[in-house]
Amino acid sequence: MQGDTFFSLSDHSSWSSNEQLDLEADKTSSELDSEVSSLALGRESHESSKNATGLQWEYSKDDLTLYYNVEKQPNPVSLETIYQSIMEHREESKSESRRTQLACRKMQIQICRVAKTCSEFTTRMEEVETHISHLEDEAGSHQVTREAMEKQLEDTQWKLTDLEDRLRRNNLRVLGVPEGLKGSDTYSFMIALFKEAFPDLHQWDWDREIQRAHRFPFSKVGSNSEGGSGRPRAILISLLNYQARQAIYDRARPNSRSKAKGCKFFVRPDFCHSTVEKRWRLRQLIQPLQNKGAQAFLLNPAKLKVLMDNRTQYFTSEVKARAFMGGLSGPVSQGRVL
Repeated sequence: MQGDTFFSLSDHSSWSSNEQLDLEADKTSSELDSEVSSLALGRESHESSKNATGLQWEYSKDDLTLYYNVEKQPNPVSLETIYQSIMEHREESKSESRRTQLACRKMQIQICRVAKTCSEFTTRMEEVETHISHLEDEAGSHQVTREAMEKQLEDTQWKLTDLEDRLRRNNLRVLGVPEGLKGSDTYSFMIALFKEAFPDLHQWDWDREIQRAHRFPFSKVGSNSEGGSGRPRAILISLLNYQARQAIYDRARPNSRSKAKGCKFFVRPDFCHSTVEKRWRLRQLIQPLQNKGAQAFLLNPAKLKVLMDNRTQYFTSEVKARAFMGGLSGPVSQGRVL
């Protein structure tokens, strides 16, 4: 078929757009349908002519033979009739050849469309992979930034906790003083309590050293009002000098009771809430460590000291302390030390 243009699957630049491919496919389909119709009409005409003349074509692997059917046409056939039959057969062969070429062209257009679609998918996949790669790079940088921010936040929280604990370093908590025993003046009661409980600390003028004294507004256990049942609320006192505060703390000792004004009381340091919670969690590990043969102490503000096999370990993290305890031999107890 002269003048026809076929698409090249290897030359991507020669491919048309999808719209042009659709137009080309529709055009080829129209030509193919027209050619099939023309071929059908040609075959009908050829069959009529063949029946009238008694001529028929027989195909073999290598030859094409024209036979004359004497039974259908007993009269002799002229050369003109034979020539006309040959020309009709030639036109039929050309139409058949063109139909085959059009069918191949239509198939090639479909192949080009599929190949073009695959190429577009490949390009799109490359763009997606590039985008994903950029997102992974950004995610990696964000991860580094997040870890740095978490470290900075952890450092800031530690600094704030340390600052708050340092602001409270002149404070003490007095526990165990019954509600109502002090009357209405907590400040005067605490001055009298310290003078009676610690007579050997006479060098300190408690009227001047004690700056403030008041009950906590609530208690975790028991009633938060005077005269109520349960554990009495703690009394918070603020002293002028850290040396006076430390003298009372060393004299009272946190784990022993002091007695004065007809009551027994404890003296504890005053820490911020986060430090108190951390001390409480570390204190839960003291008894289990002692059950494993180690000596454990809780240091201020929140540090666990462990003596084991002539080695000294310090822990400020409950997780690391439990990991260390898990590597020790011996029974584990969930004892609680208050």
